[in-house]
Amino acid sequence: MKRNSRFLDWIQTLCPFSMRTALRQAMDIFFISSLIALLFNSFFTYGINLKVHPVIPISIQQILKKSKAIHYAGWNAPGSPTTPHINKIMFINLQGAKNRFDQHVTFLDARSPMAYRAGHIEGALNFYSEHLNQSAQKILPHLLNKKKELVTYCEGGSCDLAIRLAQFLHEQGYSDVDVFVGGFPQWAHAHYPIHQGSHR
Repeated sequence: MKRNSRFLDWIQTLCPFSMRTALRQAMDIFFISSLIALLFNSFFTYGINLKVHPVIPISIQQILKKSKAIHYAGWNAPGSPTTPHINKIMFINLQGAKNRFDQHVTFLDARSPMAYRAGHIEGALNFYSEHLNQSAQKILPHLLNKKKELVTYCEGGSCDLAIRLAQFLHEQGYSDVDVFVGGFPQWAHAHYPIHQGSHR
């Protein structure tokens, strides 16, 4: 018992304040640093997304049933929107998109020009799939090789613009079109190269 009391006396001389005080101070530091981190994260552009968004399963058939049949002046007439070449469309993840980016594959941003100017994958061309006729006249003359690999993307999640664009490109005879499912938000969150404004 004397040895134990001596040991406790020795500990108390080394630690002039009580263990309870030390624990309280450690907890205070933890809470203050957590609060500062949360405030910084909320104002930082590429902060950590603290709210987990459930993955919405994409039913291609349902999306394409909602697609309107549009006639493209000067281009091949598309088939029925409910009978697309689904088997020819490949869906790729973030790593697949980055691999293709590193191989200098052409990316096509299917979002609106306003969303495109606000930020897009570096080097991507804006091919807004809500205005396919106007976009086709501007972009397709630059895509003469129909066997060249292309990647379409939009906002990810339940956004169907990239799928509709991929379907249209297949109808025009482009044989190698992939859809980047995560889209621009996932690309930007990974801090991969982006550009703001019009295409250079």
